[in-house]
Amino acid sequence: MTRETPDGTASQPQIDNELDALFRLDREDTGELLLVRHAEPASGTATDPDAVAIDPMLSCEGLRQAERLADRLSGLWIDAVYSAPERRCFQTAKVTADLLQRPLHVVEGLADIDFDPHEAVGSPGAYAERFCHDPRWESLPGFAPGQAFRRRAAMAIDGIIARHLARRCVVITHASIINAYVSMLLRIPRDLFFAPDHTSLSVIRHRRDLYALRTLNDTSHLSLGISSWGLPPAFTPRSLPLTNR
Repeated sequence: MTRETPDGTASQPQIDNELDALFRLDREDTGELLLVRHAEPASGTATDPDAVAIDPMLSCEGLRQAERLADRLSGLWIDAVYSAPERRCFQTAKVTADLLQRPLHVVEGLADIDFDPHEAVGSPGAYAERFCHDPRWESLPGFAPGQAFRRRAAMAIDGIIARHLARRCVVITHASIINAYVSMLLRIPRDLFFAPDHTSLSVIRHRRDLYALRTLNDTSHLSLGISSWGLPPAFTPRSLPLTNR
């Protein structure tokens, strides 16, 4: 129910409209950051299918995922494509950069969190159980400290944003980096709070010190039978929670 207000003061609908515009961050001076997890990597090697490659290439399914991602983004103006240094990220990014004919840059700071297998203790299941009780990288033997990793992720992504103010760019990286940056924006204390799917899109709009998470883990481009893409509100020709830093 709308209430009348004295002359010269705001009405509830006016306030609602202003708040809606604030959370959308859709002015001309707003930028858009598309955080993408790399496509599916190969799970083994030709000589030993049970081996886990340290820096694998994409699987056949991963290549299809990368192509669908590129098709999804082909209708947008993208300033540049950025990639973590690992091969699975670079391969994914190159498919998009080639189709869009945009520059591709490799940023070392977008690399996955450091892990030393010589310091590992216990089974994968034991790691998951330990993380349930203490959701920080420090609780897992062999992994780098979470605070330093978050700082690295923030510096790498903020540096990209600073180079593309009021523009749109794509960053193809790892689940760990995406979690680190989004959890920092939303003030979530966990080092991992969700599992991004391969080639999923998490879209952040930014203007000065304001940030709005518009899409999280969007994989609609991987659905079968879809041959054309519209431009949903997260991808305006310009350029959920609102935060400031």
